[in-house]
Amino acid sequence: GASLNALLTAYEVTGNLRLLELASSVAGRLKSFMVADGFRDELRGTPTLSKLDSPNESPNSICLRGVLRLCAILDDARWLEAVGGLLPNLMGGLSKYKEVFVAGLYSNLDRFMNGAVHVVVVDAGDGRADMLHRAGLMAYHPFKVVERVALEVLSEHPNPAVRGLPRSGQSRAYVRKGWRSSFAESTDRPEGVLKHLETMLHESYNYS
Repeated sequence: GASLNALLTAYEVTGNLRLLELASSVAGRLKSFMVADGFRDELRGTPTLSKLDSPNESPNSICLRGVLRLCAILDDARWLEAVGGLLPNLMGGLSKYKEVFVAGLYSNLDRFMNGAVHVVVVDAGDGRADMLHRAGLMAYHPFKVVERVALEVLSEHPNPAVRGLPRSGQSRAYVRKGWRSSFAESTDRPEGVLKHLETMLHESYNYS
């Protein structure tokens, strides 16, 4: 799980599609460790990894967070279905623990229910993508994924929704909210990216 999250973070920062391919490969391996109520602990030979944060985020939560991040980037319906089937058993019995010990899994439940904010910066090579990308990375949202895709490799992206983004001569950021949704918002200004994410934060959580 930690390897998957590390690869996804590196991909978000660099935009190197090879890292996304590696993350997908790791996730495929991780899927073979999935059992009815979590992810199997191969190293220790126990039925499942720990569910409790003590004090660091639990291994089950780390695995789940990585899978949900990948789902947000790829629109992977099969993974979403697998997570939806896993959650009832994974979350079962957690109410008996203090919130501080199960915050990781409850955060992932929230991510699954509300979906991700997905920012894609299409880099047209005009020098504007740096600021748009930086704004996407810096803006706050509890569940956000950010991509920077060069215009010349846009057609190689594994997600059809990203491949279908407009091919203009100007760098632009496209934003969507929710699972497998369309990119309803776009901007060519860094402050526009920040505004879109702020609006989506208020819509999802009524933050003031």
